[in-house]
Amino acid sequence: MIKQNINPQGYNYGDEPQNVNPFWGSVSPDVNIEKITVQPKTTQQLINAPLGVDGYNPITVEAVTASIDPDIKPDNIKKGVEILGVEGTLEAATPVLEPLTVTPSTSEQVKTPTGDGFNKVTVKAVTAAIDSDIIPENIKKGVNILGVTGSFDHPDPNLVTLNIKPKDTAQTFRPSTSEDGYNLVNVEAVTAAIDADIKAENIKKGINILGVVGSLECKVPALEALTVTPTTSQQVKTPTGDGFNKVTVEAVTAAIDADIKAENIKKGVDILGVVGSLECKAPTLEPLTVTPSTSEQVKTPTGDGFNKVTVEPVTAAIDADIIPENILEGVDILGVVGTLKKSTLAKKTTLIAVGFNCWTTAVNRKDRPTFDTATVPSENYTAGKSAPSGGVTLKIGTTINFTESFGSYEIEITQAYYNTFKTKKNSVLKMLGESHDVLLVTLRDFGDSCIVCNI
Repeated sequence: MIKQNINPQGYNYGDEPQNVNPFWGSVSPDVNIEKITVQPKTTQQLINAPLGVDGYNPITVEAVTASIDPDIKPDNIKKGVEILGVEGTLEAATPVLEPLTVTPSTSEQVKTPTGDGFNKVTVKAVTAAIDSDIIPENIKKGVNILGVTGSFDHPDPNLVTLNIKPKDTAQTFRPSTSEDGYNLVNVEAVTAAIDADIKAENIKKGINILGVVGSLECKVPALEALTVTPTTSQQVKTPTGDGFNKVTVEAVTAAIDADIKAENIKKGVDILGVVGSLECKAPTLEPLTVTPSTSEQVKTPTGDGFNKVTVEPVTAAIDADIIPENILEGVDILGVVGTLKKSTLAKKTTLIAVGFNCWTTAVNRKDRPTFDTATVPSENYTAGKSAPSGGVTLKIGTTINFTESFGSYEIEITQAYYNTFKTKKNSVLKMLGESHDVLLVTLRDFGDSCIVCNI
């Protein structure tokens, strides 16, 4: 049943609901009464008389029908039941139920019916079979668990007292093989002896740590304020006292670098408050072709630089001496094939004799080789002859290197003696044998002294 609130006889009771009274008395002819028809709804209705209307007479409330709720229809109403003139057709189905028997286990069991549900549930009794460990030898003697009487008889544990002295490191204690555990653990009190540094001079004055009263008095640090102006180099600031209690670093401005000025900064770019005015034009570049030469070349562009550099290939024209007669026969240098015959002189020769005042025109003076000099051992001199002043190293079994205009050579010393050759070249040839060629060279620092070599 839905309550409906009406204000009768023109009296305005505000929003407070009023019941409809069918026994109204007579109405004064000065009162404006109107009739009203109310359609019932599924929610409460509050009807107030509009301005100029004092009340309603008569009030007609229409009958409530099935149209008040769209769910009032036959298929929603049990068969044989009538609601607001609508007879139900809904027949309730008979549930499909089955019996269930459950054997308890040590884990949760969820049983789902094959039909609508269970009409009987039987839970079997729990027996020792529920756990394979429920056997006599696992149960204390005389104790019965699920019908199994225990036979396990264990003597009282062997428990001992443990005394522990605290340390500044962790300690682990385990009973011995003959002990089962500890029935009492005594932990001694921690004292200052636990740490050698617990002494008065290490503790703040008046503070008591493990019975040791501190005597350390800390002085008030002498601190000062510091203001730093940034620069382009590192700054190390040392306080006059103990330290700084405030450090102010001033803002970095364009004054930090004299080159921070508009003409050095790209136009429109702001660096530390300085807006640039520098406008960069595209560089003027040109191609360059270089012909290699035997001397260094420095090329300067007419504009800003070169955008392409071409280096021509090196040819024989780079040096006037690159001609066939200056190149060893068969050797190709920059396209020029040599025709110069190779010297037939041996690369290794034997030193035969050393003497003074030899004939020395066998080679040009500018081509005469030089090599180090020292003293000739006395056993290498011819009998009756004296050693030259200053001497020359002629130790048998060694070699001397020298350079001639036609190449470099090694002279192996197999004989060495002093002699004098003031005669013609033939006298030297006679001594060596007519079949030998003779090379006479002047030793450095020995004037006309010479070496006669078997080549």
